[in-house]
Amino acid sequence: MPLEETRLLLVRKRNRLLLFGAVVMALSLIAIIVIAVTGSLGYFTPGLSMSLGGISFGVFVAGLSFLVYGGSLGRNYQRIAAKAVLKEAAPRLFPGAIVKAGEGLPLETVLYPGFFKRPDRYKGRLYYSALYKGIPFETAHYDLIEAVKSKNGTSYVSYAKGTLFRFKLKRDFAATVRILEKKGKAINLTGLKEVETESIAFNEKFQILASDEKAAFLLLSPSMITSLLDLEKDFPGGLYVAFVDDGLFVAIDDSDAGEAIYSLESPLDEATKKKGEQLILLPVFLIDHLDVDDGKFAS
Repeated sequence: MPLEETRLLLVRKRNRLLLFGAVVMALSLIAIIVIAVTGSLGYFTPGLSMSLGGISFGVFVAGLSFLVYGGSLGRNYQRIAAKAVLKEAAPRLFPGAIVKAGEGLPLETVLYPGFFKRPDRYKGRLYYSALYKGIPFETAHYDLIEAVKSKNGTSYVSYAKGTLFRFKLKRDFAATVRILEKKGKAINLTGLKEVETESIAFNEKFQILASDEKAAFLLLSPSMITSLLDLEKDFPGGLYVAFVDDGLFVAIDDSDAGEAIYSLESPLDEATKKKGEQLILLPVFLIDHLDVDDGKFAS
């Protein structure tokens, strides 16, 4: 089904659900008030009043669930639109690209650079892999979820959500160097020690953890430091960067910002498509901005 037809279908479905839910909630509230008044006047026994009130409250909750479900359709459309744009644009922007819009990176790949703790649940989507300037890369959206227990039961909450990029470098540095924004939390510090650069601004923003100080100083050249500071300004979410052997990992922990550009309220116009394509081209921006094709990254 064409994307615009899907959008219009979801709009009609949402409007029906919202209207039905509002009507059900209004009628149930009226019923609760009537039962309370008539019960106080002695038309019903206390037991019957409580039973009828309980049924009316249950109907009210059902109406609320229709409202919640109707409201969620906008989020569903954002995901559908993001997948549609990715499927169309990625092969055009990166000839030979492999697109699996409904899938994510393997969980072990997401956890490999050591940015995040292991989740209780994992969701991934918007996967694609391609080649730029001779550098293979793969990327996808990730959603890491943990179980939170309380006296009311167990709920599941996202603690890390964004986009991860993995680039395969031409050189194996045989070391691990992590650059993390200090507002984040470092995990699995085994074999790593903290390193500081000559840049005060960089040291204030980032924590550097390395298994080899020489590799850290080789990678964190003045131009790399400037580029990472610029990247931190460009992306409002958390920024995580890691060089692990021959891999460069970049995580932009910005929730669902990449899908939020699509709206159920308006057709997918060229301006919105262009924004979507710019997000798909982020690997190009990262490779160029971080000079990953520079000589020091060659074998």
